[in-house]
Amino acid sequence: MHILILPSSYPRPYEKLSGIFYRDQARALKKNGVFTGVIDPDPRTLRTLLRKDAFLNRFQISYIDDSGIPTLRANDWCLPFARKLYAKHFISQAKRLFKLYVKRFGKPEIIHAHGILWGGVAARIIAREYNIPFVVTEHSSEYALNLIQEWQKPFIREVIKDASSIIAVSFSLISVLHSFGESKRFKVVPNVVDTDFFTKSGKKENQALFRFISIAPLDLKKGIDILLKAFASVFSDRQDIVIEIGGKGKDRDYLGQLVKDLGVASQVKILGVLSRAQVRDAFHRCDAFVLPSCYETFGLCYVEAMACGLPVIATRCGGPQDFVNHNNGYLVEVGNVEQTAKAMEDLYNNRDSWHGRSEAIRKYVIDSFSEAAIAGNLANIYQGLITGGTYHNE
Repeated sequence: MHILILPSSYPRPYEKLSGIFYRDQARALKKNGVFTGVIDPDPRTLRTLLRKDAFLNRFQISYIDDSGIPTLRANDWCLPFARKLYAKHFISQAKRLFKLYVKRFGKPEIIHAHGILWGGVAARIIAREYNIPFVVTEHSSEYALNLIQEWQKPFIREVIKDASSIIAVSFSLISVLHSFGESKRFKVVPNVVDTDFFTKSGKKENQALFRFISIAPLDLKKGIDILLKAFASVFSDRQDIVIEIGGKGKDRDYLGQLVKDLGVASQVKILGVLSRAQVRDAFHRCDAFVLPSCYETFGLCYVEAMACGLPVIATRCGGPQDFVNHNNGYLVEVGNVEQTAKAMEDLYNNRDSWHGRSEAIRKYVIDSFSEAAIAGNLANIYQGLITGGTYHNE
C-alpha cells in the first residue's frame, strides 16, 4: 500500500508545531507498514522570512528523508494576507511536487490530504488528472467558528462532493461539515497520540502538593479566565493546591492581572511556551488536567494528559464529548464557572480514587488513539478504496 500525504501545513524548522498532527499520522502509518510519502507545498509567509532566509527560499524544491518518510518540500514564500494568491500558489506547487514525487517514488494508490483548504482542493485536482482516489481529513475549527469566507465555500463543496472519503477528527466537526454537502462518505478518525512518548511517570514529587495542569494558548476562547475564576472560588485558601498553565497568547496580560485580582497569585504558575518534552514533564508532576475551552474540533491535549494517566475536566465544546466520560473525567458546560469549580473540587476530594484509575485511563488511550489504533483505522479505509472500487469522481 502506497499513500501520499498532502498536508495544508507541515512542520518546518521555523515553525515546528505547524501541522504536527499530520506528521504524527504519517509516522504512525509508516511504523505500521504503510509506505508513506509527503509533499509539502505550503508557502512561507514573508512575515517569517528573514533576510538570510531569502537564499534558502528561492522557489526551489528540497528532499528529506524524515524518519523513513520521503518528503518533498517547496522552499518558497507568499505575500501575507493575500489569501486567493496563496491558494493559487499552493495548488500550483502541489501539482509540481506531485510530478516530481511520482517520477522518483512511483504513483501512489491514494492521496490523503489534510485540511480541505488547501490540501484537499489540490488533492482533488491532482486526483482527477491522474485517476487516483483521494481522501481528506479535516481538523480546523474555522468551520464551527464561522470563519470560512464566501469565496472559499465552492471549493469546500467540490472537495466534499468528489472525495472518496471525508474524515473528521470528531463527530461534532462532521455535523458542521454536513452544511457544505451531505455525504455517506463521512467518517471519524481522531488524532493520533504518541503513547510511547506520553507515558505514566514514576512516583510524583512532593506528594503533599496537589497540582492541576492546563495547556493552551492564553486566549479567552480557551476558557482560561473561566478556569482561574473556578479555581479561586474553591481553592483560594488552600496553598497545598496549585495550578500550572502552559502557553502564551494575546490575553496573557489580562489573565495575569486576573490572577492577582482573584488573590491566587501564589497558587498559579504561568509557565509560558512549553516544548513537547516539557508538556510531558508537566503531566508527570501534576495530578489532573483541566481546560474549559469554548470550542475544540478534537482536543489532543486532553488525550495526551490521559495517556499519562491523568483524569481530565473538559467542556461540552465538540471534540471532548467523543472521549471524556465518567471513567476518565468530567464534562461541564462551556463558560460555566460554577460547574467547572464543582468538577475541580470533586476531582480533588476523590483524588485517591482517580489515582487508582490511572492505568485504566491510559489503557483507554492506547486502545483508541495510539499509533497502531489510528493507523489500523486508516489502513482499513484505504484498503476499502483500493479493493472495493469505491473511488468517487463524478
